[in-house]
Amino acid sequence: RLQARALRELAQQDLAPETDDQQSSSFSSTLVRRIAENLQIEISNVHISLESASSSAGVCLESLKLVTTDEKGNRTFVDRNPSKDSFLHKALQIHGLGIYLDEQGSSSSSNNNKQGKITTFSLASIQESDESKGSTSEPQHSYVLAPLSFQAKLRQAD
Repeated sequence: RLQARALRELAQQDLAPETDDQQSSSFSSTLVRRIAENLQIEISNVHISLESASSSAGVCLESLKLVTTDEKGNRTFVDRNPSKDSFLHKALQIHGLGIYLDEQGSSSSSNNNKQGKITTFSLASIQESDESKGSTSEPQHSYVLAPLSFQAKLRQAD
């Protein structure tokens, strides 16, 4: 009897009209959820390098994409209703992710500074110097994790 009474009270609370605070909280949470579900991230051409007098280490990433998709894998905007049975689909694509560790002399980079001082180069000046040398290839690195690419798909229920 007590359980039945408690269930009836909970059902009445659910059916009771919402107060202004509850409505604004519900609107805020729905808006935040919609933004989070449709968040799309695209990053390309990242190279982070730490260099010293004797070695250099770095991470290279050609591209990363995290997008919201439909069940067929097509990019889309979703507006899910939590009361109906629906899934959130996301696709992650990573291309050219590599980690390297170069000893002195194994990197073809000409920016090594023998005294360990920090030297700053602009991307334009590096490209100009490469073009003037006739260099068209990427620097060779000793990869700990050779550049790889992969795709992942996520399906999340409410």
